[in-house]
Amino acid sequence: LLGQALFTLPLRLFADNAVSIYGWALITSYAILGLSTLAFVRWLTGSRLISLLAAVAAMAMPWREAELSHIQLLWACWFPLIVYLTLRIFFGEGTRRHSLLLVIALTLQLLSSYYLAYMITFTLAAISAVAVICVGLDRRVFLKLLPAAIVPYTTLALASFPYLSRAARG
Repeated sequence: LLGQALFTLPLRLFADNAVSIYGWALITSYAILGLSTLAFVRWLTGSRLISLLAAVAAMAMPWREAELSHIQLLWACWFPLIVYLTLRIFFGEGTRRHSLLLVIALTLQLLSSYYLAYMITFTLAAISAVAVICVGLDRRVFLKLLPAAIVPYTTLALASFPYLSRAARG
């Protein structure tokens, strides 16, 4: 839950009310999901209306209500942004800014939940395989995607050492 901890840090510095902090994390996950879905669908369709409807639909998905007690699962909110940025880079539309945003979003996603880390890793592997088959992979794309993968996964590995050493001890 390190990804969520970063977003709740400002509130935790000034308040110790767990319900308020949880509520902030919950509302933030909805906002990130809505905005990331809006950006992704807007890029796909070019339509403001369709992207707005998609964002509202994403925030209203029934599974989100069923998982209100599992804040780590609600932080799958980064998925649309990660897929959007990855595809833009693969299709040669990505800039350094897109790579930096991908580093940040993927790092936050990986630090939110191991379960979601597995899911986004599998998703990115599948997207990458299809994109390489469809458009190939030139050197510029590789150089933009390499740090976007190395930094988040190295951060996840470093953050996992205490967990893994404790699990190894029983």
